[in-house]
Amino acid sequence: LNVKSFEINKDSQDTITTENLLQNEINKKVLIKLEAWAWQKFAIEGMENKAVLNLLENNASIIEKSKNKKSILSIIQQGKEAYKITLNFDLSLIANDSLIKTLKITSSLDFVLFNKYSITQRDKVIIYNVNKLIKLIDEEVTFQLNKKAFNKFVIK
Repeated sequence: LNVKSFEINKDSQDTITTENLLQNEINKKVLIKLEAWAWQKFAIEGMENKAVLNLLENNASIIEKSKNKKSILSIIQQGKEAYKITLNFDLSLIANDSLIKTLKITSSLDFVLFNKYSITQRDKVIIYNVNKLIKLIDEEVTFQLNKKAFNKFVIK
């Protein structure tokens, strides 16, 4: 980016916890991955201007839960939980002449965790889906930043 400084404002999302430990774990992984991606994606190369990434929402929620029932069907149909990860942020690019361009990004992804998964398997599925979400966001951000409106802030 053609900016002198870049900051990530995540304060409002840093301390949100739920009673569900797995949801908290997913939210934490998303936050860590988003920060790592943002610092890598938005390299600072300018002598003026400022960029601020405001994290508006980082929320993993259970959208469906099914329990194992004691029946012949339970062998075929495993207990599972379906999750939805929602990530919402905006990137404000502020010129020294007070011109502000804002890029708004909202993305979500659904995935399923089966009760039969070991902790390691569950962790792999979560990490895979968090990476997939960040990849989707990366593609959208790249597409948006290539638009004419952001020419002043992007070094190509």
